[in-house]
Amino acid sequence: YFQQLPKGGDFINLHQTVCINILEESLFKDKRFWHTYHMREDETHELLTEDEEIHFIEIKKMNGFREDSPITLWVEFIKNPHSKIVKKIGEFEPVIKEAVKMFDIVTSDPQMRELIRMREDGLHDYNSDINSAKREGKAEGKAEGKAEGRMEEKREMVQSLLRNRVDINVIASSSGLSVSEIEKLR
Repeated sequence: YFQQLPKGGDFINLHQTVCINILEESLFKDKRFWHTYHMREDETHELLTEDEEIHFIEIKKMNGFREDSPITLWVEFIKNPHSKIVKKIGEFEPVIKEAVKMFDIVTSDPQMRELIRMREDGLHDYNSDINSAKREGKAEGKAEGKAEGRMEEKREMVQSLLRNRVDINVIASSSGLSVSEIEKLR
């Protein structure tokens, strides 16, 4: 936003800045696929500035396009620039048809294709690592839970034996706990 200003420039010369976030996964709980945010004061909801705007577009939530909704046309393009739907859209929306041409030019460049492939590989690796970590975490959690459960059973058994005045050495040899551990449970 501020990079628009030359050194010593006047703030009045700043232009609106729009941040567009295109999400493959859902972030918001409602059914709308497009959310727009502005900066407002928390209590009074007074708009700070109209110069900054943040959009979130959740691709999975959009169901079909409408000819009178440019955003839906662009989301269809983003989903798959070579789909039958985008081809149909290109028949009545020249800017989408031009975007497909430009996409084809950019992706025909071997260096650009390699960058795209590297990005996709990175995303696959990242998602695989996250899912692997989740699986490991679940497995560790289950193992810890089982171990805690066994230890709790052992504690209850030892406490029961102590209440029934069983000799502490007998409890130690039966439970696998040391005499000092059993004393702590007492």
